Amino acid sequence: MNQLTLNIPRIDEEATKSKAEELLDQYRLYLLQVPDDFLPKVTPTYSIVPPSITNEFHSSTEDTTLKRLDWEIQRDKFLKGYKGL
Repeated sequence: MNQLTLNIPRIDEEATKSKAEELLDQYRLYLLQVPDDFLPKVTPTYSIVPPSITNEFHSSTEDTTLKRLDWEIQRDKFLKGYKGL
């Protein structure tokens, strides 16, 4: 009887295990993480240095919103890419 031979490449089991655990940890972190550091500052800050007059509007709320949006886009891409875990 003829024996079927599969040409399956050998894998580095330790490296594969390590990478899988790393991805699972990151996956769990993204699922459970509440980014408190993305909350806007609600207390005023005072400085002796007068503000520079420019046409740019700078708001900590806007900065926080943009930072959180970027984080959520990155998280959603990751979670969609590894949905089967």
